[in-house]
Amino acid sequence: ALGLGEHFVGWLIGSGGSSISAIGRRTSTRLDVDRRTSDKGFSMLCITGSPEGVARAKELVIERLDWESEPAAPQWRPPMHVRPGEAASRLVKMVFGALLGRWRADG
Repeated sequence: ALGLGEHFVGWLIGSGGSSISAIGRRTSTRLDVDRRTSDKGFSMLCITGSPEGVARAKELVIERLDWESEPAAPQWRPPMHVRPGEAASRLVKMVFGALLGRWRADG
């Protein structure tokens, strides 16, 4: 199983399930998204099939997610008017949020 940032789930599934189905067909695997943890900002992708198929499907999913996340890398600029320590607090939140796949522009 792979953890996916919730903002990637719809993009990975695709319109009418087309993207996730294409990966399954190419690798002879079944890909299911478990969204029970979506309130925590992520979902789990479960891949079933032969060991080779699962490995290849995982590679394709990771390639697709890497490609999608590159242009969306957050850019941080120091705020113009902040209280002491506030900028550092925002930076820490931004870094941890980005690492967890939950980037929010509101800081």
